[in-house]
Amino acid sequence: MMPKTPGLSSIATKRPGQISGFGRDELIGQSIDILNATPGTLPERTAYRSQLREAGNLHYEVAHRHKDGSVFPVEVSTAIFTVSGRELVLGNRSRHQRTQTYRAILRTSEEKYRDLVNEANDGVFAGDDHGVLTFANQALARIHGVEHPEELLGRTFH
Repeated sequence: MMPKTPGLSSIATKRPGQISGFGRDELIGQSIDILNATPGTLPERTAYRSQLREAGNLHYEVAHRHKDGSVFPVEVSTAIFTVSGRELVLGNRSRHQRTQTYRAILRTSEEKYRDLVNEANDGVFAGDDHGVLTFANQALARIHGVEHPEELLGRTFH
């Protein structure tokens, strides 16, 4: 039986405890707010459904609450569909530890690149399709006799 109130959970996976600590029977018939770190309002849910109808599906990160009260980040994917004239929202969530790991790797890589470029003895710069300078390192500023690389930004180089 499907709930008539937006935000109610009527179906839960067989093993929700892996993420939230709740048993399947504890989730059926409950508001999604049992999992959300911050309770949603009816206007927020209505707006969310409108956004979901327009997009067809949504992917985002949100904070969820574990049964023990702790809050943790999850990746959520939702889709909306109609069955027997009833509009249903299907959601899937997973911990985003992999995403956090990838972001940490990317952040480390960006820091190494930034350090390499900023500490280089050679002038390094980037420009847009029109030849307008959008980035310059300290060495390029020194070569052009200015104190700060930002002073070069916006200039046209050919």
